[in-house]
Amino acid sequence: MYVYSLRGRMFSVSGFNPYIHVPDEIRQDMFYPLIFWKSTPECYGPAWVLLGTLHTVVAGDNMVLASFLHKFILLVFLLGSGWVFYKIAAELGLGDRDLITLSFVANPLLVLMTIVDGHNEIVMVFFMLLSMLCLIKDKRILALVLLAVAVNVKFVYLILLPFFVLYMLFGGKGKSVVTRVWDIVIGAVLSLIVSFVLWLPFGWQGFKAVIGYYTKLSALLWPDSIPYAVYFLMEKAGLNVTLQSIADIFVVIFAVLYLALVWWFMLDIKKDRQIIFTVSGLVLLFLLLTNATPFQPWYLLWGIPFILLSRIRSRFMLVFMLSYFLLLTFWKRMSVLDIPLMFLYFSLLFLNRVTGDRMKFLFPLEPLEGAERVE
Repeated sequence: MYVYSLRGRMFSVSGFNPYIHVPDEIRQDMFYPLIFWKSTPECYGPAWVLLGTLHTVVAGDNMVLASFLHKFILLVFLLGSGWVFYKIAAELGLGDRDLITLSFVANPLLVLMTIVDGHNEIVMVFFMLLSMLCLIKDKRILALVLLAVAVNVKFVYLILLPFFVLYMLFGGKGKSVVTRVWDIVIGAVLSLIVSFVLWLPFGWQGFKAVIGYYTKLSALLWPDSIPYAVYFLMEKAGLNVTLQSIADIFVVIFAVLYLALVWWFMLDIKKDRQIIFTVSGLVLLFLLLTNATPFQPWYLLWGIPFILLSRIRSRFMLVFMLSYFLLLTFWKRMSVLDIPLMFLYFSLLFLNRVTGDRMKFLFPLEPLEGAERVE
């Protein structure tokens, strides 16, 4: 949490570009003794950097006030995300929308990582949910602009852009193909303008620096990841294989799963508005399970709202189990324990099926009644 405040002060107090300079250059700052990543430059989007600078301007040299304001801003976005989430559930016609919203806002992993640990995922989630609300209400131009803002908080949601474009072309109601294409063009231009304005304070050098940072990061292979666990087991079995080869195989697995989701999306897009949330949740979940580069437990927050709004079987249990396991493994970053988690999850699904749904008490609110399908 404190590193956000320090980087904000780097920009607002010291006048340094946080994408080019590192905390080690302002060791006299009051937050410096409290942070871990002292030689790491800024790695998030400019929308977050500018927002994360705001509380440091207001608080000045008051450390307590700066920390309070940082968490207060995140709390506002958490409550705002809950409000948008409820609006989406209502727009989709989902039953039990109060309980669904509560299961999102009160998720212990979400609350702990946002309010206690102070991570900024919820800001990106807020703009993404707002973008999806506009998308299913056929406000295509605004949906693209809000997507651009979400991506400029943290870049991961860029992976969902193809589904947005496909939905704008073939989903929703009304408007000709020409009008839809024109909306996409206008939305794309406005999104580029918004991105340019957000990056303007940091310049081209800042943009290149963040690209360089992620290029280097992608070369790191996380020892607690699922691909590393596979490599470890194969090595113990006497198989001659490199860690990079295993990582590349998992990249291919993710690509295949991603293309399969695109195909499924195209088949269901005309009859199911909820499909955009289902594929978004699955894409981010597959990314979590196949990623070999540094991946933290709070990254699960990227997909939790979409899983809850999806048609994924027993999604409440899935979110509960993922949240529970990743909370347990938070300090050790042992995301490899997702393997027994998924084994348990699918075992329960299988057991419920073979017993004729006699264990349906394990799957509350499944399936939700009243979800609207577009015929």
